[in-house]
This record gives sequence, structure tokens and C-alpha cells, in this order.
Amino acid sequence: MKRRSLHLFSPLHRAWSLRLVLTLALLGGIVLACNFSQFLPAATPQPGAIEATDSATELPTSLLSPAELLSTLSPSPEPTLMPDTETTPQHRQYLPLLSGDGAIPTAEVLAPSPTLTPASAPHGLQPTSTSSPTLTAQATPTSIPLSYLCIPPQTPQIGLVTKVIDGDTLRVLIDGREEKVRYIGVDAPESTTTQEPFGKEAARFNAQLVRNQIVELYRDVSETDRYGRLLRYVVTPSVFVNLELIEEGYATAVTYPPDVACAQIFQQAERTARMLGKGLWALLTPTASP
Repeated sequence: MKRRSLHLFSPLHRAWSLRLVLTLALLGGIVLACNFSQFLPAATPQPGAIEATDSATELPTSLLSPAELLSTLSPSPEPTLMPDTETTPQHRQYLPLLSGDGAIPTAEVLAPSPTLTPASAPHGLQPTSTSSPTLTAQATPTSIPLSYLCIPPQTPQIGLVTKVIDGDTLRVLIDGREEKVRYIGVDAPESTTTQEPFGKEAARFNAQLVRNQIVELYRDVSETDRYGRLLRYVVTPSVFVNLELIEEGYATAVTYPPDVACAQIFQQAERTARMLGKGLWALLTPTASP
């Protein structure tokens, strides 16, 4: 027994025991480290960091490309269409009359760039028998409002309005000669030979539109009427005068074939003015008695 106990405490036995203890201690340390990690605090993200994932695959941010990450962080807004007021066609109510198939017509016609010689302001200019300004036109392609499309395409005459006779008749200086011009498709109340209701108001409104203005004169089919007056559609830089008189209730729409290019539009404008009680149609609107 004594010999065996001494063998247990031999140097070789002590070396193997030390190795076993170290091995067990190392394994125990590894086990403790693995189990103890769950008690450690989670890493806090840096300020400003944003966790992004792909909506379809739920990929973490680290797996996304820079372009994909940018798209998830700041998605681009949907574009908003803003109407262009400068190019919006005027008088949309006349579309069915201008295009039977429902398509919006577009046209480019020859519109003049008038040059006044001598170069003096036309306002207040009164023609005399000794000198007359000469008007020359240079036709250039120009977009025209939708309501003008009924006018037959042509290079217009250029004239200077010298006198407003009544609601539908003018005196215009054309190529050094003064001509009397009658609006096509328009009939305003008389204010010269006879005094009809609303005649003076129609003449006054007509003068506001064209007095001392350089105008464009467009022909339909006929050159003159039976009184020798030029039959014309009259256009200022901003107004189709024939249509404006009817739209505002200062004249009625009349049709004298063969000059009927704008007849449908003029009739539609009269119906609208009558319905709204504009101008002379206000005289026909019944008022409630007290």
C-alpha cells in the first residue's frame, strides 16, 4: 500500500494531472464565455444611422448597393403635371364645332407682322388728304387661338382703324386708301340712321376694341356686300372682334351665304350670351316684380 500511494504522486502522474486540469479550465472558460454573451448589452447604433431593408426580401442595409440604399432612404416623389396656362386653347366650348371626330385641331397660319411707315404711334392719328401712312405686311407663321380656326387660312390685309361707325361697321385705312368694312356674321343694333335699343352701347364697345388699332382683315368668300363695303373677319393683336361682340352680347349672329366659315361658332356664342343674359340679352331677361 505504501508503494502504490507513492506511485500516485510520481512526477509523471503530476504532469498528466496538471494537463487535465488546464484542459478542463480552458473548456470551462469557453463555455462560460458563450453563455455569458447573452447578458452583455446590445451594441447601440451610431446617431443618424438608419436601418434599411428591402421590402421584398428584407435584406439588411449592409447587403444593399448604394443606389438601392439611396432609393429606400429618400424615394423620389411622383411628378406633378401643371397645366400650361399660356398654351391652353381659348374657347374650348367650340371644340365640337371645329373637329367632328373629337380630336383637338391644331393649325399654323400666316399672321402678319405689320410695319407702320412713317414710324409714328397710331394712337390719335387722323388721316388727311395730304399725307397717309403706308402699311406693309410681312407674313410669318404664328399660332392662333382655337376660336380663330374657322377663319379661312390666308395672308390678311393690314389696316389702321380710322373711325368706328357703329357696332358692326368701321372705316379702315388700307394701302393709303380708306375703306368701309362690315363685320362678317355680325349684326349689331343701329345707332346712326335709326336709334335701336342698345345701339349706342354696341358702338361704344366696338370702339373700345378697335379704335386707332392696327387690325388684320380676313376675307371669307365674298369681297364686298351690295353697298360696296368690304366683308371681313377683323382681328386685333388680342381679340377676334366679330366673335367678341357676339360673346359679350353686343351683337347677334347672322348668316349670309356663302360667307359661313364661322357661322356655327357665332351661333354657339350667341346661345351662350343669351343664356347668361349678357349685353342686349339682359334687356330681354324677365325681372321679378316686387
